[in-house]
Amino acid sequence: MPYIEITQQNCNNVKQDLLKNRVIMVYYMKSCGYCQEFMPKLDNLLNSNTYLEQIAKIYKTELSNMQYLPSNLQNVNAFPTIHVYTNGEKSNEFIKSRTPISNVAEFILDNKSISLPSSLSKPKIKPKPKTTNKKIKVVKNTKNSI
Repeated sequence: MPYIEITQQNCNNVKQDLLKNRVIMVYYMKSCGYCQEFMPKLDNLLNSNTYLEQIAKIYKTELSNMQYLPSNLQNVNAFPTIHVYTNGEKSNEFIKSRTPISNVAEFILDNKSISLPSSLSKPKIKPKPKTTNKKIKVVKNTKNSI
């Protein structure tokens, strides 16, 4: 499992983990269009790059389950949102564009909680093909045609 979904049943374990470790928290809302687009991409990223879950403790919580978190972790105004907590305090927030998803992978790597082996230094994500802005030369016909 690439991350742990916060529920009423596991919230006490999550609270303890938040106080002792560096944790990445993904906040989402089921009815949010952006979340419906983003969460499958995040799932795919984490499932296809399994080492990301080994280098960072990643939790996710849906709006209705945020009530089980400590009050200082409930201050989220937009969805989806990604925060990093170190020893229970917010230490970083993902503010780049969520597309391409490689931005999120880089954020996870930058906020890892353990050392990453050199063989896994970068996520294996195919870059988006680059488009070029080639200029087309337009030649006018200088001869008058009748």
